[in-house]
Amino acid sequence: MIKIHIISVMGFWENVVAELDYKGLTNKSLAEKCGFDPSSIGRGIKLGSSPSVETAVKIAKALNVSVEYLTGESSEVSETKSPQNLTKKYYNTLKQLDSLPEKQRDAIIRMIKEISS
Repeated sequence: MIKIHIISVMGFWENVVAELDYKGLTNKSLAEKCGFDPSSIGRGIKLGSSPSVETAVKIAKALNVSVEYLTGESSEVSETKSPQNLTKKYYNTLKQLDSLPEKQRDAIIRMIKEISS
């Protein structure tokens, strides 16, 4: 029997964008690492086009993550609780928290401390 895997397009590209942001990379640098035309990554993200398996593998290798992670089939970052993995797992939440006014940020931090104690 042949198994066909359909890549979840939105999850895939959202995870690519998150990885690029987390690692401080640009679409252009990722495209160069993969040997793609520099506009191809941005076009894939913008159009939400489904990448070929070959493209998905190249992108995953360039980002040093698994294809399963990019497609949302694996939560690599939660497998260990090292500071790096926890930071990666909650990176977007931390960015949102950091963008809040200081008063609101402090209130949320106090609330978390209260709940966790």
